[in-house]
This record gives sequence, structure tokens and C-alpha cells, in this order.
Amino acid sequence: MHQSPLWLACYNGLLEVVVELLKIDGVSLMEKEDDEGRSLLHAACINDQVDVAIFLMNNGSSPGSKGFY
Repeated sequence: MHQSPLWLACYNGLLEVVVELLKIDGVSLMEKEDDEGRSLLHAACINDQVDVAIFLMNNGSSPGSKGFY
């Protein structure tokens, strides 16, 4: 399975890391899903990372995105 550092930070609830990674040129909330079709928002939600999920939605992630699920 391939997940980006940003995806892993979302999954693990590392909000400060998410914010820092987004400062890197080329890193975006609109990044492609992992190879199982899970978005950054999915990553946060499947692991109960509420603060990260709220941050993602407040910054443009779509709660209506469809993935593997």
C-alpha cells in the first residue's frame, strides 16, 4: 500500500505535521487518493482524527468525496 507522508499525518492525527507539510511546494489537500481510493479526509475519519478532519474540511477537502468505500 502506498500512502504519502501527508496521508499518514492525517491518519495519525498529526495536525501540526499536516500544516507543515502543506507549506512544501507541490503538497496539496487535493492530492490523489491512496491506492485503495482513500482521500486525506478518509484517512483522518477512519482513525477518528476529528481535529484533522475539521482542519481538512475548513481548508477545502470535500466531505462528499467518494473513495473505495
